[in-house]
Amino acid sequence: MLSGLLRRCGGRPGGRDWSRCWRRGLVAGQPIHDTHPEVLAVGELAPGLGAWEFAQRRRRLAAKMPPRSVAVLSSTGESAMVGLKSPSRQDSNFLYLTGVTQRAVAVIKQLGSASKDPGDHFFALFVPAPSERDCWDGKRMDHRAAVECFGAHEAFPMAMLSHKLPQLVRDASAVLFDLDREPESRDLVAEVKAMLVARALGQVEPLGPYVHALRWRKSPAEIQLLGRSASLAASALRRCMEISRPGVAEATLAATFEYLCKVGGAQNLAYPAIAASGPDCCAIHYSRNDKTVRERDLILMDAGCELFGYASGVTRTWPATGRFSGPQRDLYEVVRAVHRCCLLACQPGMSLMQMHHMSVQTLCEGLHSLGIGSASVSTLMKGAYKKFYPHMIGHYLGIDVHDTTHVPWESPLEPGVVLGLQPGLYIPDEDGFGAFRGLGVRIEDGVVVTEQGPRVLSGGAPIEAEHIEAVVGWDVACDGDEDDFEELAICGS
Repeated sequence: MLSGLLRRCGGRPGGRDWSRCWRRGLVAGQPIHDTHPEVLAVGELAPGLGAWEFAQRRRRLAAKMPPRSVAVLSSTGESAMVGLKSPSRQDSNFLYLTGVTQRAVAVIKQLGSASKDPGDHFFALFVPAPSERDCWDGKRMDHRAAVECFGAHEAFPMAMLSHKLPQLVRDASAVLFDLDREPESRDLVAEVKAMLVARALGQVEPLGPYVHALRWRKSPAEIQLLGRSASLAASALRRCMEISRPGVAEATLAATFEYLCKVGGAQNLAYPAIAASGPDCCAIHYSRNDKTVRERDLILMDAGCELFGYASGVTRTWPATGRFSGPQRDLYEVVRAVHRCCLLACQPGMSLMQMHHMSVQTLCEGLHSLGIGSASVSTLMKGAYKKFYPHMIGHYLGIDVHDTTHVPWESPLEPGVVLGLQPGLYIPDEDGFGAFRGLGVRIEDGVVVTEQGPRVLSGGAPIEAEHIEAVVGWDVACDGDEDDFEELAICGS
């Protein structure tokens, strides 16, 4: 019996006939080749990501898990909105290991001494049974698809979770589950959490660090998706530059970005778009987007999209009139110099923290050279700089915008790691800062670390000051008024 199980858990990525997944009549509940042949090849669960890649991820996880331990993952639940079910964004670790975008529970059991291969494991999915809700919400993954499309060795009805899950974890050396997830009331996460706490309290360990260690370095297929996501965002941001002018609404810029990303194939925004103008460029997570851009304003847009689960984030800052004023350009060039310096430092062996220290040094020198504040460079570097630069130089980028948070910033970078590189300077809207008062500048790009040097994913958005000035306000046919959004959308397609 055990040898049969091990054969079914086969180690080769191609050792399973994934093409069975596309036989007619399968109910997958999400895009597969059979329903979306124009997007997905046979065996793919996302463009370029075959079911075998998800199987390899589970094998790599099992090889890192303690012998005979069990990992339990729950999807994100559904939230209610005015009596309707609103789909939530899938849990990132769950998506990474299963490719499933629907409601389900996954169990990965490391087979320990029963196998000579530490990657051998048993993978089960618990899926909802068909219900009367299907005629409203559409059909979901059935048991056959759980096995043939998503690679489960066994599939169980969700109704069996309270009976079967305790059996699967009973003899485990440890249970890996993230107890610190914040479930909503009546959420599936809360159900699983309650079961595990009741039956294995002393044995539950965090799963996140194990999965983040795998997610940190991206595969070629993941980098391809991240590049497509970043290209979409960069093109949409360029379009926002083209329609910018004094009098345009921040909301129009945000809506234009979202429209163009989704027309281009993105499923969602990666986060609420920031379309800030004037002194609100200094509000780092500003997202009201409720003002009209004024004549002398800078516009700061920080936005990204999500393509088959992979996020992008791009930030550019530009003048509403299409011409930087002297102080605006001076501040912009300081931030651009830091961006350029840190981009060159995106090499294997360097760390995010080292790049941050580099950015602080260069920004402090720039602030001092512009006469912003009265502090010396050394005083600024001791902490006074945080008034003007309160955030980190960047973050890891992947399925999440702020990806793999369990990986320390001090970790030496490796080929395949992807970063969001984002230096900025924000001058308070207060007396004492002269012509720089209320100016905020940030520049952000997605960058892949490679052996050959950094590769920018979002280079389609103009970044040099002269290139920005050549693009801003270029399209006079689309005047950016909210009443003319339909015309604007056509011009942007």
